[in-house]
Parts: sequence; structure tokens; C-alpha cells
Amino acid sequence: MKRRIASLAAIFCLATASAALAQAPAGAPPQGGQNRAAQRMQMLLTGITLTPVQHWCARTPWDTDRRLWGGWALAGRERRLFFGGDTGYYGGFREVGARLGPFDLALVSIAAYEPPAIMRFTHTTPEEALHVFTDLGARTFVAMHWGTFDLSDEPLDEPPRRLRAAARAMRLPDERVWVLAHGETRRW
Repeated sequence: MKRRIASLAAIFCLATASAALAQAPAGAPPQGGQNRAAQRMQMLLTGITLTPVQHWCARTPWDTDRRLWGGWALAGRERRLFFGGDTGYYGGFREVGARLGPFDLALVSIAAYEPPAIMRFTHTTPEEALHVFTDLGARTFVAMHWGTFDLSDEPLDEPPRRLRAAARAMRLPDERVWVLAHGETRRW
């Protein structure tokens, strides 16, 4: 069955729409207080798992790195999706893939990597993003976190170009590496 990717925000909402959904056992009937979207998600999803990623966190000047920062693994009845959020590359993605994969779709950040002295621990380059993809054992890569905000020193149009070049060097076909235009949707 095909699922539509409407936007990254919609996928994030799948992971965070309802605390009760995340706590409910697979197949459990929706509770009376849940909204219809949460009820629908509960029917589609069999598991939501917060996954480790590499990033710093601070909500105040006094709590640096005292909170979790994570990605999401979403398991449906027929498909699995990995949402990496903001992350730098680290070796733990192999374990995520081994424990929670294989993934049909992996959404991984490809931008905000320059200058590396500041950004390499919290954002992946396009080449590192493809390493995350292969470490996860995913079938299809979706580039995200690029071209919207000028967060770092690389040109806004550079990340997708570098990603395409790196994917070609790895002999990955275009149908496995998606660089969506802003607002574009695809079925998977």
C-alpha cells in the first residue's frame, strides 16, 4: 500500500501527535480522549521508537546536554521509516538499523555543515548522510533540512548537488535517492 509523503512536518506529527499513542500497546483500541488523527495513526502504526542521534541540546543557559535529542523510527504494518532530525554522523546508526530496520525510507539531513569545526558534531554533510542511509540499511533516501534557512556557510543549493554526486559515486540509482522540491510529494 502506498503512503503519501506530504511534508516533513506531517511525518514529524506522526511521531509526536499523541503521548497516549506512543504509550498504547500495538493494536490497542484508541482511548476516548484521543483525537481522530491519533486514532487513525494508531491503526496504521505498530511502533514508534525514539532513536539516538548526535546533537547537543539546551533549553536554557543552565541545562546544556541535560535533555535527550533524538530521531524516530516509525514501524507500520507494512513499512518502516527512519526520521533522523538534526544529527551529526556517528557509528550508532548501524545499531539502529540492526535493531529497528530494515527501513523502507530514511529521512536524513544533508545541510548546515559548514564550517565543520563548529557543525560536524550536529549536522551531516551530504556524503555523511549517505553513510547514515547505508548504516541503517534503508531502501530509499529522502534528503531533508536543506534550502530553507541559511543556517551555515555553505551555499543553499550546494547540499543537493553534493548529494547527487556522492550517490552517483556510490552507484545509487536516482529512484533510491530523493531530493524533493519544496512542497513536492511522492508515493512510496
